[in-house]
Amino acid sequence: MSGRIYRYPISPLVSSRGNNSVEEYPTEFMDFLSLRRFGINYNDTTTTYYGLNLPGNNVSKALNPSRCYIAMPNNVSTSYQPQYRKVDVGVVGVMAAGMLGTEGANETEIAQQLQSAAGAALPEFAANAIASSSRKLSGALGLESNLDRNALMALTQGRVFNPFSEQIFQNMAFRTHNFNFKMFMRTPQEAQEVKAIIKYIKAGSVPKIGGTSSIAGAGDLDTGSVAGSRFFEVPDKFELAYKRLSMNQNSGTEGIELHHQIKDSVCAGINVNYTPDGSYVAMKNMVEEGMDVPAVTMQLTFIETALVTYKDIVTQEGIGY
Repeated sequence: MSGRIYRYPISPLVSSRGNNSVEEYPTEFMDFLSLRRFGINYNDTTTTYYGLNLPGNNVSKALNPSRCYIAMPNNVSTSYQPQYRKVDVGVVGVMAAGMLGTEGANETEIAQQLQSAAGAALPEFAANAIASSSRKLSGALGLESNLDRNALMALTQGRVFNPFSEQIFQNMAFRTHNFNFKMFMRTPQEAQEVKAIIKYIKAGSVPKIGGTSSIAGAGDLDTGSVAGSRFFEVPDKFELAYKRLSMNQNSGTEGIELHHQIKDSVCAGINVNYTPDGSYVAMKNMVEEGMDVPAVTMQLTFIETALVTYKDIVTQEGIGY
């Protein structure tokens, strides 16, 4: 199946310079966001696990023959979000961690460390017992009290217990990429191109409905029966990249990669606004298979399917992640 290259804008968004025509000062290159859909080949017998976040898991892709190039959005950014959790280890926890880290300790040494931990924890234990008894007594008398061990120590000794808090690494968040585009229909061809781009992205972001006997990735569409509608087939994923392309070429090209790399992603949101300037305006002359308004905005949200790790950062040459 042959593919198509969808591109916006078809020609550069420039105006003439003085009395000279645009043709005398052509824009040779433009920067685009490249989008290409792909599915997972679940018939690939080389693996039984098709997750994309497993290092070294070479999942077979079924690439869509078509792709899109959209002029760079106003905001090009990325973020890295390691996730940490605050943990109050406590004095006993500190002692326990020390014991765990002591290799080859004999029974005598372990007993000594346990005694040391108990001694260090005794003041906190005593204060907690007194505060707890005070709350129970207040409750029995119908009085209110929320006295705790730290409040008791602050009132009597002017100090509170050190909780020995630590930031514990939990996980790494998948990167999210948000893109905002505004596209103008300057020619009938451009109106057709913009509509095709929106359709291409929408089609790759929603599931098919398949039956119990259908093969994933090639299921029946809306068969109208319970058996034929038993499953949602997973939507396509997207290859994303920032590319610099020659404006003199009508066909697709790999182009020059820019900025940061983006891992294979899923489309987690599409918002198309057909009244971007606050009022409805329609084309006087309708374009067959094209947009019927002079401008649209499109907001896209993509979430990567693999985590960015240390290896990605330090071993990548060029633009990297």
